[in-house]
Amino acid sequence: MMTGTIRSRLRIRAHLDDVGSTVLSRPGRIATVAALTAVGIGSAVAVLGLAEATRVSVSDRFAAQRSTFVTAQLVDTSVELPDDAAQRVENINGATAAVVLTELGQRDVSSGGFTSQAPVVRFTGSLEAALDLNVPGQPADADRSIVSGGGAFVGSGVARDLSLGPVGLGPTVSVDGIPCPVLGVITSSPEVPALLTSVLVTRSAEVALGGGSTTIAVQVDAGYANSVARSVGDALVPNRPEAIEGSAVFDTSSLGGQVDSDVRDLVVVVAAVVLAGAVLAGGLSAYSSVTSRRPEIGLRRVMGARPIHIFVLVLSETCLAGLLGGFTGGWAGAALVLSIRPAGEPILDPRYLVAAPVLGLTIGLVSGFLPAIGATRISPSAAFRYV
Repeated sequence: MMTGTIRSRLRIRAHLDDVGSTVLSRPGRIATVAALTAVGIGSAVAVLGLAEATRVSVSDRFAAQRSTFVTAQLVDTSVELPDDAAQRVENINGATAAVVLTELGQRDVSSGGFTSQAPVVRFTGSLEAALDLNVPGQPADADRSIVSGGGAFVGSGVARDLSLGPVGLGPTVSVDGIPCPVLGVITSSPEVPALLTSVLVTRSAEVALGGGSTTIAVQVDAGYANSVARSVGDALVPNRPEAIEGSAVFDTSSLGGQVDSDVRDLVVVVAAVVLAGAVLAGGLSAYSSVTSRRPEIGLRRVMGARPIHIFVLVLSETCLAGLLGGFTGGWAGAALVLSIRPAGEPILDPRYLVAAPVLGLTIGLVSGFLPAIGATRISPSAAFRYV
């Protein structure tokens, strides 16, 4: 007669039924782990969402404080600007230099037998100072602010097309047949790069006017960008300030980018700490649950459950709790973000809601691993110690 050990097998359907009955018999155990997971993930989602809004607000404030360039657009073409518009803008508190640019459209530009088509812009005011232009080789007797005689500044691209000679030799360009002495060649225009392929003529140059847009460009002291942008309309058209829309030009490539990076790093650290706390709390709760279930687990061992069965059972319970907690916490955190209006508008990435249940499942897996290992070491005799 042959004898052998009958080994129990883990059937998926039976295992799921077992997990369900265990959860329903004592819902408080899984609810505790789920609640701790929900608090952790909800807090992480809220921190990420609110911090993103704060990051945008902080970045904009830094940019506003660092911005030194303002543009204002004449949106109502029926309004005429005063002749001293640039001077009026420069009188605004915080403004250091201003220039009025009026587009005249594409014109025929020629010099020395070469002809080209180029945008022509009429200007009045402190051209070089307001636009931070680099104009090397300008004649010594040329006024760098407001040129009294007719003349033109030529962008380096146009100068190359016309094979323009050195400015010191006094070259002349003709705009629609009107000769204009060259006052300088623009080799750098960081604020308005399009000027490198344009021709800028002084107000006194006898070039026919066009119907293009008018823009006021202003250099300002740091911290005055927004106030100057709001004041341009009142300074030029007091009775119709809405005819001019001003805006500060922000450069977020340097300090603003560093602020973004620093805030983002801080947010990631805070979110990681919150999630680590959720893992720790969930692990402690699962360990406490395993300890209180020693008689039950011992009885399962007596009835033939193998250690792997106990391990999968405990881990399945914590994973289920983590999944429920992740789903609940994700939506709770999203609701909190959308209900609070900080300095900046709340920004919530929809991917957070997708990632929350997955993250909850991961937290349940990690927090339940060690308690599940401990549960496998409970001996069958534990079933009789508490009888």
